Amino acid sequence: MIAAEPAAEGARPEHPTLTPDELFEAGPCLVRSTDPLVRRYWEQEQARLERLLALPGSAGPARRRAAERAELARRVLSSLPAPATADAGPV
Repeated sequence: MIAAEPAAEGARPEHPTLTPDELFEAGPCLVRSTDPLVRRYWEQEQARLERLLALPGSAGPARRRAAERAELARRVLSSLPAPATADAGPV
């Protein structure tokens, strides 16, 4: 997924719980999105990385990066807005 929008010149996106680096890696527009596909992507990414980290293996740069990315996925998921729900209206 790619999402972009123009920002004011020199503006740096901010987020109350993500660091600037995390925000740029996750995508500022996507982090603000209530689109269920954004949440689904990060849930699948976290699950994939947790499966990789559960495999036996020695510590190394690839494993360290997978652990960092899994932590990013966890932090992004916890910072996403609540999913949009369809209002059923009066019953």
